[in-house]
Amino acid sequence: MTARIDTIGFNELAPTIRSLGDAGGTVDDADWLRKPGNASDTIAFIRERQGYATSRPGANPFAVPVETLIERLRQANQAQGWSIKRKDIDALAKTAPSLPEGRLAFLSFRIRFGEGQKGVEQTANAHIAEIIRVHGEQGVWRWDYLRTDKKHLRLLVGNETQKPALEWCVIDLDAHRKRQSITAVRGPKSIADEGLVLAWLYANPRVDYKYNPGLFLAGYELNVPEHDDEPWQFVPIVLRRLEDGEFYLFALWRSRDYSAGSVPSLRE
Repeated sequence: MTARIDTIGFNELAPTIRSLGDAGGTVDDADWLRKPGNASDTIAFIRERQGYATSRPGANPFAVPVETLIERLRQANQAQGWSIKRKDIDALAKTAPSLPEGRLAFLSFRIRFGEGQKGVEQTANAHIAEIIRVHGEQGVWRWDYLRTDKKHLRLLVGNETQKPALEWCVIDLDAHRKRQSITAVRGPKSIADEGLVLAWLYANPRVDYKYNPGLFLAGYELNVPEHDDEPWQFVPIVLRRLEDGEFYLFALWRSRDYSAGSVPSLRE
């Protein structure tokens, strides 16, 4: 595995910085590069130019190696005190599937804790906490009405289906962007907590609402009686603000066609 750029010696680092200056780079560019998501976008662009992302047909330019995904899982497990056993993570690493084809197809995890309603709430809270840890409290905005208790959040397939899980999954963020409504395309395989995992596991794609959409967690149903006379009309969505890359954990009505947000399902 190639070493990180911050491990190179000063004799290589100084010429690297000098080359950026010779190309017209400024301190303003450096300030921009340090903002959330921008460095990842830059690296993805560099790799595309080098041919890494196009070496395999349909490759995702934001894809990261399996080893990196496993390491991020280990970090989350330790930081959040999830008590996932080391042997279980090692076993997961040994059974990793190939990186999926598709411009916005991501290899990810389903990580669920507990059973039934309590498990649904525990799982959502665990992943939201990790999103905040990874992106910082100032980098995440959560809608006040996105609540996880039994009166406000439930699985589309029923909370009785909630069981502990630690397994690989594939999510295509380009799915169901053109539709009459979320209701028209959602189903048993629509992502729920899997989308929350994606938000802390990957720093990218940088949402621009044209090429890289926000994602509806249509495997969830949200009840917001303060905003709707009929219950369970809302669907959580993960967005990013274009100005500074801040994550938004929000929700919109299930009747929305809103092509700027996809409605991903788990791939077989």
